[in-house]
Formats: sequence, C-alpha cells, structure tokens
Amino acid sequence: MLNYDISALRHGSPRQQAAHAALTDCGIFTLLAPYRPALAGTIPLGIDVPESDLDVLCEVSEGDLWTFAERLRAAFGGRRGFALRLGEADGLPVVVCRFWAGGFPIEVFGQPRPVTAQNAYRHMQAEGRLLAMAGADAIAAIRGLKAEGLKTEPAFAEHFTLPGDPYRTLYELSDAPDAVLRQAIERGAAAREACIFCRIVRGAAKASIVHRDPFTLAFMNLRQANAGHVLVIPRRHVETVYELDDSLAGRLARTVVRVSRGVRAAMEAEGLSIWQANGEAAFQEVPHVHVHLFPRRKGDGYLRVYPSHPPPQSPATLDALAAKIRAAL
Repeated sequence: MLNYDISALRHGSPRQQAAHAALTDCGIFTLLAPYRPALAGTIPLGIDVPESDLDVLCEVSEGDLWTFAERLRAAFGGRRGFALRLGEADGLPVVVCRFWAGGFPIEVFGQPRPVTAQNAYRHMQAEGRLLAMAGADAIAAIRGLKAEGLKTEPAFAEHFTLPGDPYRTLYELSDAPDAVLRQAIERGAAAREACIFCRIVRGAAKASIVHRDPFTLAFMNLRQANAGHVLVIPRRHVETVYELDDSLAGRLARTVVRVSRGVRAAMEAEGLSIWQANGEAAFQEVPHVHVHLFPRRKGDGYLRVYPSHPPPQSPATLDALAAKIRAAL
C-alpha cells in the first residue's frame, strides 16, 4: 500500500487526479527524492472531505533534519499558508511543513525512522485493509462521519467500534492478520445492530435528542421518574467506562457538564444526581456507556446510596485502600 509512486492517482477519481496534478506541478516528489517521499492520508483511500490535505511522509536522518527543513523553505517558502516547525513526536525529532499547492493543503512530515514505521502510514495501512474488506457501505459511512466533523481515526473507531485510543488501535491493526480485521468488522456490525443506543446514534431508533456533536449524544431517558432525566453517551460503542480512551472520556465529561447546566435551568431543579453504572453488579442495563442526569427535588425519595450510613473507617484502613488503588493506576 505504500505509495512511493503517485502515478496511480492519475487514473483515480477526479479528486485524486487533481491531487496528482498538484503534487506533480509543485515538484515535491522530485525535490524530496533523496528522502523517499510517500503519500499518506485519506485522498489515496478515497475517503477525503473537501478540507483533507495531502500528507507526504519522508525518512530523514537526525543529522539531516536542518538541511531537509531548509530545502523545504527554499522551495515552498513563498507559497500560500507556508509554515515550518521543528519539534518532537513519539520521542523523535520531526520537521513538519505546510503549504498550499494546486488547491490542496500539503503537509510534509520528516522523521528519522522508516516511513513504514511512521504513524500516518501505519494508520493508512489499517484503514485501507478495513475498507477493502468491509466494502462500499463502510466507505460511505466513514465519509459521512468525517463530514460531521470527526477526524479519520475516530471515524474508523466509531464505525468499526474499535476499542481504546483510535490512533493506537489502528497502529496495532496495521500488521494484524486478516482474521483479526474481519473479526473487528463483524464485531462492529453486530454491536451497531444489537445496541439500542447505537441505533439511536445513527437514527435507526427514535429518541428525543437534547444535544448532538461529533463525539457525544444526549437524549431523554425513556423513563421519567423525575421530569428532565437525560442520558449522555459517547457516540462510539464503548461498553464500560474502563474502555474509554482519555480523549473521548474528556469529551463525554464536557457534554455531561454542559447538559447538566441545561437540565438545571430548564427544570428549575433543586439538585442533580449524576450516575454511571458498569456491569451487571452495578445494574448496567444497556452495554454502552451512558451517564444519567437526574433532576432532584427535596424529599423525592429516590437514589439513596446507602440503606443506612456505614461507620467511618480508621485512617490506617483508608490509607491501605488508597495505596492498593494507587498501585493499580
């Protein structure tokens, strides 16, 4: 899949043909030939959106990074949107250069490791394999998710219900056996069909929507013991809080806070209970992470955490418990 030769784009979609013309006209592959440039990103896969850029990956030895950067500056410094920075990624120094050519934003990424080991290439390899196996419906779904505002890797994670951090998971799937990828495709399809919350996300089941963004959804709970009971979920199918990656967890928390304020204001609530259950022992009913926002009234009789208050524990007991949990973090 590594695209050292971009000539195949000449026979692709109109967008791919235009990309080939832009890369050829600016001469970037000729200029960077000593660094074995390769094209990555969504345009070669045909899942791009209008703002998608052309990612050019290069292997640049650590001692040659400055020369590489100056070569880019000399060739493209006068181009629209030119920006150049030297930084670090994955513990290695990098050069990142951006500019526009032929109507496309181009990003050049140089790093002292083989292109085949770089994140962008590994992600594209996994994405291409998944799409080749899953077919046209998956391509259309990924395009739709990207059009809603998702980056490529989170879009794949949502459609295929990939666990954990999407970037790390796709990196690991890039060289996984075909059977593992087929299993991921089948698991994702089964989860999207079986899970009522996933059906609500894609509009296949009815719900009264309170808030929607590319990552989360809030809607009215079917049962309204106290009026204004809302559920907040990640759009991606994640069964319990343990599987949430940090980025999605943060987005979920922000939606919880935002919608909580709305519930309080709209319902003139005297208080608000927020809870989230994981597993059968905690009475989780739907195996898709969901946070309850439950408006409260004094004396409503709901949600007493303890039947009776347990006695306080000694400092030694609490310190021992804290140390045990701390060690597991």
